[in-house]
Amino acid sequence: MTNYSNGRRAEWAARDELIKQGYTVTRSAGSKGCIDLVAWNYDGTRLVQVKKGSGRATPKEREALAAFDIPPHSTVEIWHRESGQWEVEKVRSRE
Repeated sequence: MTNYSNGRRAEWAARDELIKQGYTVTRSAGSKGCIDLVAWNYDGTRLVQVKKGSGRATPKEREALAAFDIPPHSTVEIWHRESGQWEVEKVRSRE
């Protein structure tokens, strides 16, 4: 299985989790950008980068995510799945 396939599978799992939490979600497939998923509901917007397995966000990726200009009631997050559990790190928040 390719890295792209593995990454896509992780993004779909994160998407499914966000949908369960009541968000509408879109995936930026093939964008090669910092944001993999955009999720929103009446409480706000979540911009999510998904990491899988042993992958972690690099300092350069974290810097790019922290620099996003986001509207009120929004967060920029890194989601990492390990042992079936999601670890969610808020990189930037405007609540």
